[in-house]
Amino acid sequence: MDRFTSLTAFVKVVDCGGFAAAARALDMSPSSVTVHVRTLEERLGVRLLNRSTRNVSLTEVGQAYYQRCVQILTDLDDADQIAVAMQSKPRGSLRLNASIAIPSLIAPVISEFTRLYPEASIDMTMTDRMVDMVEEGFDLAIRNIPVADSSLIVRRIAPYRFVICATPEYLERHGTGRA
Repeated sequence: MDRFTSLTAFVKVVDCGGFAAAARALDMSPSSVTVHVRTLEERLGVRLLNRSTRNVSLTEVGQAYYQRCVQILTDLDDADQIAVAMQSKPRGSLRLNASIAIPSLIAPVISEFTRLYPEASIDMTMTDRMVDMVEEGFDLAIRNIPVADSSLIVRRIAPYRFVICATPEYLERHGTGRA
């Protein structure tokens, strides 16, 4: 059985004062809560709860175990909240590689990003060579050509069209070429 679920069930039984109330609070069946607590007691080789038809109370060992379980579950919740908070607000350095033609197009986005997230910085390198993102330590690359490496996650962010411009004199001298 999952120890985390068993600890949670045990603590909820104590907090709610019974198996049925704990089951409702955990959205589990009462028998499932009972099995989790019984499995926990069997694994530990101790009785944690005194049970009667109307009442549940902690044994001496159960009291000490309950206090520690509450602390462990609180610590786990705190760890979850820290992880979520760290992901909810960008911070640190983003290593970006962009094609030479791209920076003028993304400059407003970069400016807005750094304004919104002052704890984040962007280290941008411009090159038209296909970089090895892992080997060279890049987090993100913005290209204007298809990417051959199938191990990368590729997203199209905008259409990009090339426009070729020439003076009439140039075209007269060199021709228009083929499409």
